[in-house]
Amino acid sequence: MAEWKVHSLTAYLKLNDKENVVYCVHWRCDALDAVTQLSAPSGDFIPFEDLTEGVVLGWVWGKISKPGMEALAAKIKQEAENPAPVAVEVKLPWGKE
Repeated sequence: MAEWKVHSLTAYLKLNDKENVVYCVHWRCDALDAVTQLSAPSGDFIPFEDLTEGVVLGWVWGKISKPGMEALAAKIKQEAENPAPVAVEVKLPWGKE
């Protein structure tokens, strides 16, 4: 199971009649760091001080493909653990040049 974590939020101090309106979420899913832009709030507004990481991640998952991001994070992790071999040109082991 992938580990999701919100690292930071960017908010408008005031937007219309609301304060501290989050519009950007900086998050991490395992080895993948990303940013998701949010739409202006409509309907129920949750005051900033009442936000939880679960609520914010729910907003992110509503904008992105959660399974797609988890697959990408798994691929990044696998590539980091098993890097591609490095190819270099080498001199021939016989003769002198």
